Amino acid sequence: MTKPQGFLRGTEQQKLSSAGLIIGVLLITIGNVWVTLVGLGDPTEALSKYSENVQLLQIVALLITLGWWAVMIGVVGVSHSITTRGAAWARLGLYFMIMGSTLWTLGMAFDISYANLIANWLAAAEADKDFARDLITIYSPTLGIGRGLFPMNVMSNWLAFGFLSLGMIRSSIYPRWLGWFGFVLGAIGLTMGATMAFIGREAIWNAFTILAFVTILWLLALGIWMFRVSWLGK
Repeated sequence: MTKPQGFLRGTEQQKLSSAGLIIGVLLITIGNVWVTLVGLGDPTEALSKYSENVQLLQIVALLITLGWWAVMIGVVGVSHSITTRGAAWARLGLYFMIMGSTLWTLGMAFDISYANLIANWLAAAEADKDFARDLITIYSPTLGIGRGLFPMNVMSNWLAFGFLSLGMIRSSIYPRWLGWFGFVLGAIGLTMGATMAFIGREAIWNAFTILAFVTILWLLALGIWMFRVSWLGK
């Protein structure tokens, strides 16, 4: 394969970025497998399942947070490797990724608080049960603060993937199929995020799960390609 001029082959940043994408995909996948098994279609049923696994919910939030941080390291490397054509689009992708990762971190912080509130509710005296239950509703990922935060997470991160992919397409550094695939995913994610802002995520959760899974595969493919170029020189 001909290596395009301008790609930072074998540099420490590119190696870290490829590792970040691959490790990030692994952590996010592990975390989301459990979330998918719990299901978010029925908030009451989800709360019941969360109540049985409070500590696991906290672990999941940490895994997903670390995963998105790792993916951001990967996005930084992709953006910095594009220095001529497509650089402006790649930088936009990086900026939206920083914003999206910040929102994900905030959302996962609320999830950790949500888990603590569930534990407090379970341990509360009978006279305090109602108040403790109200706090759970406020911080609920599906009924409270998380209902509005999650769509913003989706819109920001998939905008990041879309803009980054435009930079990849214009740069001629990365395989064009990776760029076009990421651009389509970004457009779909933006549409889904905007839809969730009006109707909530539960109504289209299954469709979003498919989008998230395909996006994870795309990030993994990008990470593997970068690994081959930066670590193996292929």
